[in-house]
Amino acid sequence: MLRTIFFYSLFFPSLFLGLLLATVLTLIDPSGRRAGLAARKWGKLVLWLSGAGVRMDTSALDPNQDYIFISNHQSQMDIPILYAALDHHQIGFLAKDTLFKIPVLGRGMRALGAIPVARGNSLKSMKTMRTALRKLDSGKSVVIFPEGTRNAELGPFKGGGIAIALASGRPIAPVVISGTGRLMPKGTLRIHPAEIRVTALPPITTRGRYSSRDRDELTRDLWAMMHTKLLEN
Repeated sequence: MLRTIFFYSLFFPSLFLGLLLATVLTLIDPSGRRAGLAARKWGKLVLWLSGAGVRMDTSALDPNQDYIFISNHQSQMDIPILYAALDHHQIGFLAKDTLFKIPVLGRGMRALGAIPVARGNSLKSMKTMRTALRKLDSGKSVVIFPEGTRNAELGPFKGGGIAIALASGRPIAPVVISGTGRLMPKGTLRIHPAEIRVTALPPITTRGRYSSRDRDELTRDLWAMMHTKLLEN
């Protein structure tokens, strides 16, 4: 309980100030690089506040390459953890469009390159894809949680994120996170002691290997690869 009190006494102020800072930094530097650097430092701060032990292995990644990161999603802690783990990459997350309507949070998320997703709306889904592709063209990487929600076990992948990955032609980097479901279980805000592992698997080159007609095959391949690694962790 003391860890939870300590965590939230500093987490919410740091989140609020971080979002404001990201908004201001993006006005100064429209490329978003300064805001991205601030987000990565915030991610490391949140990890320290949680008291979790963390082992990260991103050696399979080229720090000079932009990727479509495909990650499993166990907890709300996954976002700061990915900011901390992918510290050589400028990343933007796909996020529910309703979050962008929240004052401060919405502006801060846009400043950090987050991309709104409207579920169940095909017209807005196409807009999401175009926005994601523009992010990649500007030298940023995109992080997608293909399960669409948090799961203790690896859930089925939805096709929208995989379609964006294929359309981009960029390498797909699967990222497997384990332990965050114990650190902050779904349905509770309490912090529990946990060992976190973040592993970036070897990126997949889609050009010449997968076409838009192979989306289901790619989805199955990614799921199987990430599921195997998650079982190992």
